[in-house]
Amino acid sequence: MKIAYISLHWPRGQESGVGKKINSQIRLWRELGHDVRLFMHMHRPEPSQELIPGETFIFEYHRSIQNLISDEISRSCALRRMIKSVKTFQPDLIYFRNSMYAYPLQDLFNYAPVVVEVASNDVSEHRELGFPYSSYNRLTRGISLSRSSGMIFLSEELSRSPFYVKYKKPFNVIGDGIALDNISVLPAPGNPTPHIVFIGSPGKVWHGVDKLADLAQLCP
Repeated sequence: MKIAYISLHWPRGQESGVGKKINSQIRLWRELGHDVRLFMHMHRPEPSQELIPGETFIFEYHRSIQNLISDEISRSCALRRMIKSVKTFQPDLIYFRNSMYAYPLQDLFNYAPVVVEVASNDVSEHRELGFPYSSYNRLTRGISLSRSSGMIFLSEELSRSPFYVKYKKPFNVIGDGIALDNISVLPAPGNPTPHIVFIGSPGKVWHGVDKLADLAQLCP
């Protein structure tokens, strides 16, 4: 089977969590005998960033209101080039990591069945980006989700969310994991009081920082 893996908007580095996951998925599919190609639509990466292997389609992104229109035109042109390349590849299946809509993403769904990977609640996530992004996402998210042939969710909670259930698509739940064979196991510590480390991103309400504060009091 020929599989096209689609990643939109961001460069995926070798050391990033998402980059490592995509590399693992592609490696496992290839080990099962599939022909897999990554198509990465992205803004220009940092010079020091080593990207995961794949075809890249770069657009300009200046992070300023003054360049908003020209940046979006560049984004759409890069996406059009990517979709043309996917069409040339002639995949049997397209695996799409769910991302905010950009024109003309709807054309991608004309060339093969598309499975959408849902890694987070995009409605809640974009709400934190402010009213313009949140409104745009709510208005356009159905363009891709309604055209999908199926969905892969990272959790049961996501699969039951009304934001996705309403599309009535076949789905499966496959949580993220790690290859334990690649991990060096350290001996268990014997600290009288547990030493606990939390790793997360600033300002994310789903981390449950209020509960972490209680935990920190119990384990100072």
